[in-house]
Amino acid sequence: MRRLRRLVWTGAAAFFMVLVGVIWAEQRALTLYAPDMAPGLPVDAVIVLGGGMDPDRQLNHLGRERVRTSLTLLGQGQARAVIFTGNVRDEPDLSEAELMHSFALSLGADPSRLYVEPRALTTLQNLRFAFAIAERQGFARLAIVTDGFHLTRAGALAELLGRPDAALVASQGLTRDRGSTRVALILRETLAWPYNLAKAIGWIVLGWIGWSAEDRGGLIV
Repeated sequence: MRRLRRLVWTGAAAFFMVLVGVIWAEQRALTLYAPDMAPGLPVDAVIVLGGGMDPDRQLNHLGRERVRTSLTLLGQGQARAVIFTGNVRDEPDLSEAELMHSFALSLGADPSRLYVEPRALTTLQNLRFAFAIAERQGFARLAIVTDGFHLTRAGALAELLGRPDAALVASQGLTRDRGSTRVALILRETLAWPYNLAKAIGWIVLGWIGWSAEDRGGLIV
């Protein structure tokens, strides 16, 4: 029993430390990477990570705010194109990317400057697949738009994929959302960090033994 209690307390302490780190990183991101002052702009293309879908199968508040942030950058000449990325599990006929694309069109965005990546189910896949689109289109300078609580992890995964130069832009959507939503998303992000750390270690180790990025992507999602 003593060992079990020690294990429980150790796990609780580790969870609390990661939780504090996520909250600190969110506040730092909202301050340092606000759309009007984010370093690294202008860019060729902005990658917008999916923010989720409401029960009525419509784009949720976070997704709408991320789209608005990207279109603001587009309108200000801080970007030449936008890549929307994200799928929805258990919804074969729908994707976050397509919902964001439709919302952007409803706001008057130029369709010739919008790209859709509808397959990614994780942040790692969001970036891998969007980077591939950017490479095909010749977009060299990139930025990533997501909420502050998610931005640090997205930046770390971009670096893992060889794009430490990607600019980071924090959407402000969560700061104006319901408090219960914010708590749930912060807790989910806290739990995502250990899982993504394990994926990052696996990605690096497989690279050391000669696996290509494509082969690693087939195993690590």
